[in-house]
Amino acid sequence: MAALASAVLISGWFAFKPTVTDYNGPLVPTKSGGVERRLDKQTFVDANGKVVILVLLLPIALCGYALVGRTTRSATVAGAILVAFSLIATFFWTGAATYLLSALLMLVPAGLVELGILEGEYD
Repeated sequence: MAALASAVLISGWFAFKPTVTDYNGPLVPTKSGGVERRLDKQTFVDANGKVVILVLLLPIALCGYALVGRTTRSATVAGAILVAFSLIATFFWTGAATYLLSALLMLVPAGLVELGILEGEYD
């Protein structure tokens, strides 16, 4: 549940909070008579198009799969896919690394159950 909440919060942050700086902003005059480039911030979706909503929904879907599966195998599979997604997507978008928190929130409890430290459901 914590992994899903984390994924939802992170995806919401990137979908609605302006985090991407537009480096090709317009030139505007300054008070001293010169010109400077105005750097506007955009949301991740505004900067890259609506198709990235699918990228933001993937971690939520993986965490939801682990929650619905309620087994260590489903949590391990979803966590491993989320780690791979985060590491590969970091080459294109540095914000993807923040999803590693959600992966940890799935993999650590699954590992503790597999090691017998915590009680949980088994496949």
